[in-house]
Amino acid sequence: MIRALLIAALLGALPAAARAEGDASLELNGDVKSFTILVLPYEHAILYPSADPMGMGALDLRLKLHGAFGEHFTFKFHPQLTASSSAMGAGGGGLLGRSGGGSPEAIDLSHTWPSDRPDAATTLTFRVDRLLLKFEAGSVAITLGRQPISFGTAFFFSPMDLVSPFSATTIDQEYRTGIDAARLDAYVGESTTLTLVAAYAGADPDATLSDWRLADAVFAARAGTTFGVWDVGAFGALNHEDVVLGLDTQGSIGPVGVRAEATVTVPPDGGSVFYRAVLGANGSWEKGSVSAELYWQSNGELESEDYLWPSVALADRLERGDQWVLGRYYAAATLGYELHPLLQGGLFTIVNLADPSALVGPSLSWSIADEASLDFGLYLGVGKRPDDELTLSPTGLPTFDLGSEFGLMPATAFVVLKAYL
Repeated sequence: MIRALLIAALLGALPAAARAEGDASLELNGDVKSFTILVLPYEHAILYPSADPMGMGALDLRLKLHGAFGEHFTFKFHPQLTASSSAMGAGGGGLLGRSGGGSPEAIDLSHTWPSDRPDAATTLTFRVDRLLLKFEAGSVAITLGRQPISFGTAFFFSPMDLVSPFSATTIDQEYRTGIDAARLDAYVGESTTLTLVAAYAGADPDATLSDWRLADAVFAARAGTTFGVWDVGAFGALNHEDVVLGLDTQGSIGPVGVRAEATVTVPPDGGSVFYRAVLGANGSWEKGSVSAELYWQSNGELESEDYLWPSVALADRLERGDQWVLGRYYAAATLGYELHPLLQGGLFTIVNLADPSALVGPSLSWSIADEASLDFGLYLGVGKRPDDELTLSPTGLPTFDLGSEFGLMPATAFVVLKAYL
């Protein structure tokens, strides 16, 4: 009831205020997406006792209400309704990267049916993914509410993407999940910016603001300026009690765009300090584009037998999404090419250089109408498959050699139909 009243109050009060100011705009649109996913597991006594294909389907509706009133205020409201059915259980939804249930919320604005069966294969989820009010005056902008927040310049691996992490392997990458936060952007002169963010990012999806702890918060700041064709920034964050400091830059060398990030992380309670760094480049021509990155994380594992029980320092960050790979050295690249004015081809690959193993993702996007597209794609894991034989880890826990990071992954095919209203 409180959630419904809060949403109704926002929808009623903001347009009314807009009319009162006499300088207002209001826009309503949205999109509908249909997902069909097929996972083709390999035979493995422990991971996949059955090699039968597993499927998942989802229908996702997002309404987008954007408006402005007066000279200084704008707002966004994105309610989202997702119906899904999965032979993989509730966990299958993680492939979509949708902002369905499971994201931290300071104010609970979501519900899943059936609520008494969180592992149900068929669910209906309602979530408010955007609910923000933005005030702009002069060189200062303040944004309050549920909003997308990102830092950093890299695409595949971003050491600074800590507030609302986003994996490069999610199928639906159009919207970054909204997070409850306060944000301040200040512009100093023509080329210097300062951004401050305080966000609620509880690790427990069921936790709310009443359960708040410092470990559930992310505070981040970035100051940046421009020197010629280069943007340079300094970054700092208190991320779930980790202290993170970093530098980033992006610019160009001739026709080639260049980007880089590096961070040092100091965990609480005397944990081991670790480092992360990424260097990337991108270029384009008449019908295509290419982007590539090299990545290193000092707290990653070097041997595949250590993947199943990674260090506690890495495991916590994997669960939160701060880091999404297990190893230490990586290379990644993506290629896009216009095969026809209505047909766009794509190919990406991510390589664990120490295993070695790779994740390969060919894709095809067909523009079937002015406001609709049909996308096809594959995720193919290449590398040594995991062993079937159980052994004991040094801590006495049962384990087995995963073989390689991306060789562990089964083949996954997907079809996405998108229509914009």
